[in-house]
Amino acid sequence: MQILLGMNASFTSTPDTDEASPSHLYTSRKYRRAFLACRKHRVDLSVLVAQDSQVFISDIEEFTKQVHEVDHLNLFLAQVGCAPSVALVWNLC
Repeated sequence: MQILLGMNASFTSTPDTDEASPSHLYTSRKYRRAFLACRKHRVDLSVLVAQDSQVFISDIEEFTKQVHEVDHLNLFLAQVGCAPSVALVWNLC
């Protein structure tokens, strides 16, 4: 999987790189690393939920344990709140 990040940058998931893609980190339940990778590369954080919203909602406690900073959680909720499915924010809260 490849996610384009800006004009010429790309972010790929390959075994020989130090960083895995946010998608790979997410499916491995490494939510903090996935969150920070998305934030670092300015990827909309709502992609973390959009990948599989039911799994994410069922695992929200683990997400908040890993991403525990209030500012990071506020940023996450603000970006998810701007996503097409605003009702999802109500499910998370």
